Amino acid sequence: MQEQENWLGFGDGCRQDVPMTMHIILPTAEGGIVWVTDTTVGLGTDNNFATLDKVLYVQPKNAACSCWGNQGLAVTIQLGKWIREGAIDLADSKAVTDLIERFCLTMMIPLFGANYSQPATQVVVVTCLDSSPRVYFGKMGLPPIAYPADNLICAGDADNPCRIFVEHYYNLSSKTTNEALFLGVHAMRKANQQKAAYIGPPNAWVCGKGVFKRLTEVELRRCIVASEALDSAILSAASAFKL
Repeated sequence: MQEQENWLGFGDGCRQDVPMTMHIILPTAEGGIVWVTDTTVGLGTDNNFATLDKVLYVQPKNAACSCWGNQGLAVTIQLGKWIREGAIDLADSKAVTDLIERFCLTMMIPLFGANYSQPATQVVVVTCLDSSPRVYFGKMGLPPIAYPADNLICAGDADNPCRIFVEHYYNLSSKTTNEALFLGVHAMRKANQQKAAYIGPPNAWVCGKGVFKRLTEVELRRCIVASEALDSAILSAASAFKL
């Protein structure tokens, strides 16, 4: 799989009523994953949003998932139910991709009521967590497509300029958990500032060594403060610059 296939937006086949969102998933040098998204879920009408977690952790299966679109919250809950009640081995890559494809075909396509002849709209992210976390990616189409993603992922709002902080700087970094968190949260914070009607404030999760945890308010605040300090440093350098 080529790296550019991992960096997907909503494509030409996107329905116009699908709100913008961003999911940033970065593998870390420690063998874990940083997952940054926002907390806003569209509830179906313009300017009608609730601040809710987009990532659902299915603790009995040690797996997390997220879907998005106008019915993103309800769909995520249904996907979590499939994962929780399924008798599949989450260490079996084919079993996981089969599950995602069946879910897209039987649950998502009827729900969204669209005849997708091309798999252009990306709708599912599933992360299976053990000592070696794996990310699986699903796209709703006819037929649906699901596959494991080995590299970094930035999904949604494909032309958002804030993505540069992960698209460019992540590969220049040492890819530690702290660096990935900083870059992901900074990108999401700037995206929120740009498109607050569609993208909420950052939320972040870290997974590694069999543990999946959401950052506490204190930990997330540290990331926000560091992000704000970067803005200040850039503006300070600009004001001090002399040709």
